[in-house]
Amino acid sequence: MNAPRMLTRLSTAVCGMLLLPAWLASQRPPQPGQLTVKSTPAGASITIDGQLMKRPTNYTYYVSPGTHTVSLSAPPACTQQTTVPVTAGRALTLNCTEKGWEPVKPTAK
Repeated sequence: MNAPRMLTRLSTAVCGMLLLPAWLASQRPPQPGQLTVKSTPAGASITIDGQLMKRPTNYTYYVSPGTHTVSLSAPPACTQQTTVPVTAGRALTLNCTEKGWEPVKPTAK
């Protein structure tokens, strides 16, 4: 009579252990992405999603995955916003020159 109860408890424990990691993984927030903003010359003020950042270029920020808008105070060619897609766990580099925003460069993290 103890053997069936023990088997039921054991199978319940094994099922719980197998299902728990999957459940916990779905509860974790997504990993941030890295967004590096560079300019020539360096030292321009950075605005991300309408918020003035505390650090000037050249600097790397950790941002949530998704689409973000970025603009700089200088050079004048980069005062217009650019929109960039940031992927979870990935690094992305934006570079502004006198000619404007260079194409987005995804890099390995």
